[in-house]
Amino acid sequence: MKSPVTTVILFILFLFLNYVMFTQSTEKQEYYDAIFGFVPSENSDVVQTNADNLAAMIKKETGLNVKIFISTSYNTLIEAMKSKQVDFATFPPFAFTEAEKIAGAELLLKTTRQGKDYYFSAIIVRKDSGIESIQDLRGKSIAWAQPTSAGGYIFPKADLIKKGILKNDNDKTFFSEELNAGGHDAVVLSVFNKKVDAGATFANDNENISGAWDRYLKDSADVKMIKAIYYTEKIPMDVFTVRSDYKTVNPEKTEKIVQFLLNITKTEEGKQIIKSFDRESFVRANSEEYDIVREAGKILNVQPEK
Repeated sequence: MKSPVTTVILFILFLFLNYVMFTQSTEKQEYYDAIFGFVPSENSDVVQTNADNLAAMIKKETGLNVKIFISTSYNTLIEAMKSKQVDFATFPPFAFTEAEKIAGAELLLKTTRQGKDYYFSAIIVRKDSGIESIQDLRGKSIAWAQPTSAGGYIFPKADLIKKGILKNDNDKTFFSEELNAGGHDAVVLSVFNKKVDAGATFANDNENISGAWDRYLKDSADVKMIKAIYYTEKIPMDVFTVRSDYKTVNPEKTEKIVQFLLNITKTEEGKQIIKSFDRESFVRANSEEYDIVREAGKILNVQPEK
């Protein structure tokens, strides 16, 4: 039988251990003013480093403590925003229109690249293919990017349907084969390596100067082997959004972040951070600019990625 002294000592030890465990757990819980969500377009470790640099600069410039959430897909990111795990998020055009409907995403800014707040979709071929126009692709094969890609699938295919080249999304009478390549890099490589005759991807202009081919083909001689034979109309750029209820509760924090991003390129540090995300700057935007994306999505009845 334990003595009263032993019992007291054990009880004190129990209280002490619980106190230590409690203080350690509370020390690990850090407060965040906002959580940013991204989907990596490159190695996730690189994106995490870049995102951490962004968070550190936001802390320095605004005093806001921001946590970075790296998502595996835009569908996952939309769900994270819907469940209030994410307050701010970047989306490509079509994913934004879905996030707006599903998660209450509110458009704040859009990005720019090469001084433009828009880009194009292009259908590319090899210069030695003998293909000069869309009509030359009848009976030929084509690679698309993923089905939710505005520049790699939605815009070019919807455009071909509007112009009567394709009867509908399931028309199998024009192209001999349609390949879902996945990423824009895979589309470019599929064309370059002659796996398919043509491919749909993004372009920075509609004058055959720059696009996915000069980003993913490193050798200048290889780049010169690719040309665009078809361009769509302008597509608005990727966006930066806020969950609408977060903005309602935190209008000052939201505006601080907006002003930070609008002015991020005023310092060399900011220029390097935004460049690491393959962007040049942010500009104001409104949801109506993305009606053209919504219309193209309706033509194809595109569903959010799973």
